[in-house]
Amino acid sequence: MASSPPSPSSPPSASPRIAKALIAAGVLGIIASLVGIVVVWMLLDDLGDGVDQSIDLTTETLGTLDETLVLADDITATVSGSTASLDSTVQRLSDSVDEGSTVLSSLSELSGSELPESIDGVVEGIDNLTGVARTIDATLQQLSSIPFGPSYDPDKSFAGTLGEIRDDLEPTATELRAIAPDLAELATTVSESESDLAQLSTDIADLRTSLSETGPLISDYRNSVSEAQRLAASTQTDLGRDRNLAKGASLVLGLALAVGQAVPILYGREKLAASRVAV
Repeated sequence: MASSPPSPSSPPSASPRIAKALIAAGVLGIIASLVGIVVVWMLLDDLGDGVDQSIDLTTETLGTLDETLVLADDITATVSGSTASLDSTVQRLSDSVDEGSTVLSSLSELSGSELPESIDGVVEGIDNLTGVARTIDATLQQLSSIPFGPSYDPDKSFAGTLGEIRDDLEPTATELRAIAPDLAELATTVSESESDLAQLSTDIADLRTSLSETGPLISDYRNSVSEAQRLAASTQTDLGRDRNLAKGASLVLGLALAVGQAVPILYGREKLAASRVAV
């Protein structure tokens, strides 16, 4: 009887090595999944803390800005009230300057011609009267020498008194003529200052108009700041919720990956057990 052909020898089985590799890969997958969960949570916490700090800083800055706007609004109201008082004062000063300019112009005309000419006329009249006064003094002195005549021995004669008055008046006319140009120049300066005051009043009115427009603008800024504060608070709340959701999702995903590594581990153990039985 013919002998049966020899059965082919089985090649060395690689199942134990593959099984161990699958088990090792599964264990590494579980470890990587768990480490990944921890790392993702740390990254989310660091990112959330950084954003929270930024939002807190932004909120504080917005609060400071709002307080600054409140202060600016108060200052604007104060300045507006002050400009109203200043405008009233400038108006009164302008009226006074106008009256003063008119008075100075009149004084300049009087001191330049009318008053000096009047004084010159008085001096000339005194000069004419002095001769008569001397005659009167001489007559009275002669009468005082007559027995039983009137006594006439004054401390100052009539002519001497008139002479003193004349000497006092004569330089006054010269002095008035000398100050007339100064008064005219002063009147011109005061008149020019009236124009400056009118321009100042116009500038104050423009300033008040600008300040009145600043109030609504500041109010709009404050509304924008309030809206930004509400948005920052809402963003911070949403960020905390989203961070918790992301951490929950990363936990579920990591655990799912870790659980999924049980398949190669179990398969590897089965293969490893089967290879041992075959041996």
